[in-house]
Amino acid sequence: MLGLDEKSSQLANLIKVAHADGNINYFEDMFIKLIVGKMGISPREFKYVVDNLDKISFTVPKTDDQKISYFWQVLQVMKMDMVADEKELELCKEVGQRIGFKNTQVEKMIEYMGTNLRKVIELSEFRKLILEEA
Repeated sequence: MLGLDEKSSQLANLIKVAHADGNINYFEDMFIKLIVGKMGISPREFKYVVDNLDKISFTVPKTDDQKISYFWQVLQVMKMDMVADEKELELCKEVGQRIGFKNTQVEKMIEYMGTNLRKVIELSEFRKLILEEA
């Protein structure tokens, strides 16, 4: 279970990726709200994160499963508008590296997700692929 700092950090990064291309589309917004619901973030906490995106410090998830799920969510947001924008890709790369993945893992998964924008990539498939590079 993630603590509030970890949840806020994760949410802030999801929003930053969604907004990196200049706008948040309907599908990005819905996906983020789905994640917010799953994480149990209250509307008040959500508003705080949105209003303070640049003040939320980056918190690395504690477990490998949390790290994989977090990176998958970040890349899912990048895919939501069916465009792999350069700014989104750079931010995804930064998040993957800060989480603690090797450059080879980060590059492989960004390339894979970016070339499969219209394909649904399940978390289980993502986990298998990223661990092949471990």
